[in-house]
Amino acid sequence: MDESGVQMTVLMPVFYGGDNPQGQGISDENLVVDFYKKRPDRIIPFLGMQRPSLLDAKRWQQPDATAENLLRFAESQLRTGFFRGMGEFILWHYPYQFQAGQLAGAVKIPADTPLMKRFLDLAAKYHVPVNIHYEIDEESLPSLKRMLEYGRQTTIILAHNSGRPDPATLKGLLEGHPNLFVDLGGMT
Repeated sequence: MDESGVQMTVLMPVFYGGDNPQGQGISDENLVVDFYKKRPDRIIPFLGMQRPSLLDAKRWQQPDATAENLLRFAESQLRTGFFRGMGEFILWHYPYQFQAGQLAGAVKIPADTPLMKRFLDLAAKYHVPVNIHYEIDEESLPSLKRMLEYGRQTTIILAHNSGRPDPATLKGLLEGHPNLFVDLGGMT
């Protein structure tokens, strides 16, 4: 971080094979808290929402027992005061391929689902932002706009420059929603 001039970083668990050497990250909130406790001046802990259980589109429309358990868990973790946000929620994601050859398929979950609204309400209650991966295109934009209207009390961060929309669309979204931000984290 010092060599790159990075003063602080958000650290969040990723639950897609995070415990195996070929995985995509760490899959343990406790490990994130451990890093934070060692360097609270450098680490911003987020509650990890890259979870295989959240790739079920039906669950977003009709929250089931798994969704309810995750909501209860998220609230219990936010109540500790350690976690400063939640994310990255993978809602609308274009397919891509890893260098090792594995293919990640498309994810198309509308932004304004009942479950997302409940996560937004939880984030507003604990005054933490949510980070959402949501590719903005003609098909996805109407749902995103409805979610942004609903979530005006929540700070929303669109991941990876918000899916790389055209500049006019991004400008309009940012100007119309003062609670909306984009991160500049790259997609490689």
